[in-house]
Amino acid sequence: FALLAFRIPEPPRGQWEKDDVLSTLIEDEHSVPISVEAAFARLLRIRTVRTVIVAFSALGFSLFTVPVLANLHLEDEFGLGSFGRGAVASVAGFAAAVVLPFVGIRFDRLYRTNPTLAFRLVGLLILPGAVLVPLQFLMPNEYLFAAVSVVAILFAASAFSMVGPLIQTIVPYRLRGLGSALVTMYIFFIGATGGALLSKMLTDAYGVTATVFVLAIPSNLLGGLLILRGASFIKHDLSLVVAELQEELEEHERRSRDPEHVPALQVHDVDFSYGNVQVLFDLSFEVQRGETLALLGTNGAGKSTALRVVTGLGTPQRGVVRLNGQTITFATPEQRAALGIQMLPGGRGIFPSLSIGDNLRVGAYRYRRDPAEVRRRIERVVELFPALDGRLDERAGDLSGGQQQMLALARVMLHDPEILIIDELSLGLAPTVVADLLEHLDTLRQAGQTMIIVEQSLNVALSIADRAVFLEKGQVRFEGPAAELAERDDLARAVFLGGDQR
Repeated sequence: FALLAFRIPEPPRGQWEKDDVLSTLIEDEHSVPISVEAAFARLLRIRTVRTVIVAFSALGFSLFTVPVLANLHLEDEFGLGSFGRGAVASVAGFAAAVVLPFVGIRFDRLYRTNPTLAFRLVGLLILPGAVLVPLQFLMPNEYLFAAVSVVAILFAASAFSMVGPLIQTIVPYRLRGLGSALVTMYIFFIGATGGALLSKMLTDAYGVTATVFVLAIPSNLLGGLLILRGASFIKHDLSLVVAELQEELEEHERRSRDPEHVPALQVHDVDFSYGNVQVLFDLSFEVQRGETLALLGTNGAGKSTALRVVTGLGTPQRGVVRLNGQTITFATPEQRAALGIQMLPGGRGIFPSLSIGDNLRVGAYRYRRDPAEVRRRIERVVELFPALDGRLDERAGDLSGGQQQMLALARVMLHDPEILIIDELSLGLAPTVVADLLEHLDTLRQAGQTMIIVEQSLNVALSIADRAVFLEKGQVRFEGPAAELAERDDLARAVFLGGDQR
């Protein structure tokens, strides 16, 4: 059966919520493999997911250790053998099997009408375990032990059965499997493992009953109260899932109407935070094929963070990034580089102690298995930057600042970027040197290279850009032709002087 399972076709991901929310099914035809690191980073920014992880990790200290301790208690206190202990456990199991189908139906109805109340119900079902679990270990015989166990198991099984579907609805459909894996990993590695180690130490020192009291009461109270407290987040998290589905539908309809004019890069509705400090708010902009976009703003406006989101160095808590219509929000920086997103970082972008030729060879690391391809690419960029011709054996650190920046740009161009991102091209360079670099960029622009230029100098950015986006405090304040930005005195002063002048 396991081998046959590999032949079962995977159903379209997200088909049910797409049908429910959008009344149509949109297929993701060109999906990029999802990075586990990026997926976990996104999932841990969903507040309801964080609540469930912490609550059920705490609950795991009781959930996975009490059944083991119950077996020890039944054997030591009541002298039950393996059959008798199994019979006691089976009574509660059969009761749960009978009740859970009805619980599922009622929970589904409640969740559809009031998800906050449904989530609170999970917490309310967990709390009685703080009393019921210790109480069953005080029972004088195995029959009363089994009776109390049935009640405790019904509460716990009902709560646990509700959490799985709940998690599935608040996690973006592309991350659904990883969402379940993340929650399970935390529950088992923290709750189950921690509970097992702690129960071993406590049982040896104080006995089974004392261990149950120490573990079951705080873990059930903490788990239940955390769920009750976190229930207020679920409506917001559900609204984000719906908003992403609606954005996906709008983009699908847009591509269907005009498939020839899909933007090279799309950043839509992106929020990004460093810890608890949010720095990007609903950030959206697009770059057309062959276009040069200037990304401007004062220090701290969010320009560098926006580049981190585009290049995959940072995972947004909300929003989507697309390359030629293909969703790459959860792709690694390496995957994005292979797809054509290449960045020239601000500051030093070379190895000063190496020769110019070695810098280029190191830059062509992706093609190291094909020496002929490496030579071809190096010859091409040397033609593109004639100042490097005949100097491949010279030490890169002996070049002038402008020539070093030219070499750094040549290293990026080795990869034939789909989108070339340049961060602070003019940083620390003389105006004459910058003018020379701009000539090279203009050559690339005329050849149809798509570029994003991040600059502090308004004159430098607007001399090469077709269009500009001005950021202030993580939000787009202006988007339009570069010439129009130059006419906006308030924004121009902000770029030149570092803030609005009133």
